Amino acid sequence: MQRAHSAKDGLFFCIFTLGIMIQTAEKDFKPMISSSFPKQCLLLFFISIVMILISHSDIVLAGQKDSWKNENIYFLITDRFSNGSAENDFDVDISSMKFYHGGDFQGLRKRLDYIEGLGMKTVWITPPMDNRNVDFYGGWGYHGYWIRDFFQCDEHLGTMSDLRLLSSEMHSRGMKLILDMVVNHMEWDAPLVARSEFFHSSVDIQDWNDQFQLENRQMGGLPDLNQENREVMNYLIGMACHWIRESDCDGIRFDTVRHVPISFWKRYLGVVRRYAQSLGKKNFFLLGEVLSGSPEYLAEYDRSGFDSLFDYPLYYAMNRVFAGGGSFFNISRVLDRDHLYRDAGMLTTFIDNHDVPRFISAAGHDEGRMGGSDESADNQLSLESMKWALTFLFLVRGIPSIYYGTELPISGVSDEDGRKDMQFHGFRLKDLIKKMNELRLSFPCLRTGIQCELLVEDDLYVFSRSGSDSCAVVIFNRNSRTRSIELTTAHLSEMGITGKSILSADLLGKAKGVFSDSGFIARVPGNSRSVFVFSGLSSVKTVNEHFEKADSSGKLKEVMVSIVLRGLPADGRINVSDIRIIGGGDIMGNWMIDHAVAANGTYGEYPIWRFRVERGTLMEYKFIVTPSCDEKSVEWESGENRFLKPFADNLIMCGWGENDIVIEK
Repeated sequence: MQRAHSAKDGLFFCIFTLGIMIQTAEKDFKPMISSSFPKQCLLLFFISIVMILISHSDIVLAGQKDSWKNENIYFLITDRFSNGSAENDFDVDISSMKFYHGGDFQGLRKRLDYIEGLGMKTVWITPPMDNRNVDFYGGWGYHGYWIRDFFQCDEHLGTMSDLRLLSSEMHSRGMKLILDMVVNHMEWDAPLVARSEFFHSSVDIQDWNDQFQLENRQMGGLPDLNQENREVMNYLIGMACHWIRESDCDGIRFDTVRHVPISFWKRYLGVVRRYAQSLGKKNFFLLGEVLSGSPEYLAEYDRSGFDSLFDYPLYYAMNRVFAGGGSFFNISRVLDRDHLYRDAGMLTTFIDNHDVPRFISAAGHDEGRMGGSDESADNQLSLESMKWALTFLFLVRGIPSIYYGTELPISGVSDEDGRKDMQFHGFRLKDLIKKMNELRLSFPCLRTGIQCELLVEDDLYVFSRSGSDSCAVVIFNRNSRTRSIELTTAHLSEMGITGKSILSADLLGKAKGVFSDSGFIARVPGNSRSVFVFSGLSSVKTVNEHFEKADSSGKLKEVMVSIVLRGLPADGRINVSDIRIIGGGDIMGNWMIDHAVAANGTYGEYPIWRFRVERGTLMEYKFIVTPSCDEKSVEWESGENRFLKPFADNLIMCGWGENDIVIEK
């Protein structure tokens, strides 16, 4: 729950609102209100007084924001989606990816049946604001991010009336509309650029790791707005209020968030939210784009007033795992830091968007759109990788977002190549997206349930989503062999599952799951994805035991990890006594050769290493051969590092340069 706002807050908002109205009435700005300015001022002042009267109640209820976990988002570039009217086909040349292609608000409105048929209920569109009126080095602002006038609709997309009609039609269907908005920059020749005090330095960013440069220099020569200037702040607030009121949208997606100071966001978002609430939009959604793969960096903006941020750290991990064939430990390492966020379930997840390569291309297919006679083995493999990624997207915690054309799928490595026109035939993944939406809708635990990792290996990932009335166990087995996954009675109890709970069949595949005397056992075929849902639960803990560091007495929970090396090179050149384990953390030598760990016993004829670690500790390691402590004479095993994250006593059977086999005791 957010804190109750005081009468002082409400009075501040009254004065601030009037300041906005006065500023935006000046001729240098596009006025929020024209002929009825005094009347509208009084109206907003009255709204501010009402806010004082309700200032001792919570403005935003946690339950209201949580409801966005039930949503999904379909993102589209308006110009590339559907052409509904030839009357606004200015500067159209569909032979060039840099020109307008004719998509508009009317075309989108005519395609709402299609979007709704996918099971998608929220649509995010690119910025509808007026973009530059001439081309720039052969390119136009079809994408919406080269804004000339923050207060007018782009004539290529339609009128404000067209946008309002789209919003109204969506609301009649129970759908929601999110507008894209830029507060970081404008286009080069916008009239406002003449106000030099409104902008930062005209020097471009040179070091993209320097936060000062990110916030105070230009991106690609685009004039960088100076948000520290009070007039700029008021202008941008007026712009947001204008679009909320005139379009009747349900949320805003903010572009280039990390290029604007956090101090600005903390003030700005609060005012924008209050204005939306004054119009009756109690659940207005504020979504931010922070392009960073660091959960720690993302978490800083999570505390600045956004309801949701795009989960770029998880995007990069999913890309490595599903497009690149990497270890599931890539995903585990990211989800292990979910505690950094206020609520990781509110992050917006995705497998691609307009700023990164299309997933199908990242997975190896990069020549045109999938479909037709393009049936090569490589393309089919890429398509299968995409099915794994999409399935994971709809099952993992977060609000899933789909980029238009994913259902075909559209390919493309560069930004422009990935922004091809939408086609409404030749679908390869439409049925899968529809099925996953239906599954997510049928079981609340898949939308709002607490996520807990149960087991992770290079080619195996098992997690649960625990809700108040149901619990899902999700299994991704990328190995070619059938695996038996066992959850003990203690595991089940923590998820509220008892012998009286009702177990579903595998909702995705052909795995077999049954209750046993020791708990629950699932036999999962190789190269398959499975979901089992348990209903009829007893009480479920708010935080799963797997996330707890200590038991009720405060004693740290520990498990025993036993690593056995049973396979060595056949040429006999390696002496077992020279083999060491080296890895992260003190117990494995902190990757220092002279601190590498020798075997401390045998398992039959094989060397064994035993480590006692805190439950859920991520272990990363390799085997090396060290005839001496001389680094020049060390031989490292080939392949990627080995990973382990034990939640119970584990026995790991290893072969030199081969994948681990994990046996949970």
